[in-house]
Amino acid sequence: MQRIQLSTTQKALAAAALAALLPGVAPATSYQWTPTGSGSYSWNSSGNWTSTPSGGTFPGVAGDVANLNSNITSDESVALGQSLAIGVLNIGDSGATYRNFGLSGAGLTLTFDNGASNAHVNKSGDGNDSIAVANTALNSALDVTNSSSTGLLTFSKVVNGTNGAKAINLNGGTVKFGSSVSPTCAAVRA
Repeated sequence: MQRIQLSTTQKALAAAALAALLPGVAPATSYQWTPTGSGSYSWNSSGNWTSTPSGGTFPGVAGDVANLNSNITSDESVALGQSLAIGVLNIGDSGATYRNFGLSGAGLTLTFDNGASNAHVNKSGDGNDSIAVANTALNSALDVTNSSSTGLLTFSKVVNGTNGAKAINLNGGTVKFGSSVSPTCAAVRA
């Protein structure tokens, strides 16, 4: 058998190719929502987000962090343009006026997938925020924290576990499930 010698560059390329084939989640990109005025907005518009590291378009892959927690001047509706996955959703008006964020997506799925770690939904502010996509899927267990004493967080559509049963761990204030939580999920209050 003949032995092949690889250069340092070839070794680095081979290692990168092998890493791409191995399961896991790419390093997270954190996105900050930028619109602050009233209206209906598209999640999928890169002009509505800034990202760290820079260069991202909008949160949409496992592990991404979506920060819908700007100081908004009036209620905002944010519509998904496609089914997508994120690892963390931070939602809620950060200002003293406590306006409402509404996240929607008719016929679409928002998947919470944070790899081997739990996914998170963190609600702040005293507005009433809702997640009203047609289907909320869990590829990771989900920690839901409502840090508001008066604001409500509502999952108004079906929540399904995928790839086996998933736990939904509830912490803090009021969280409402308006449609149903499938038998593949078990909601528990911490």
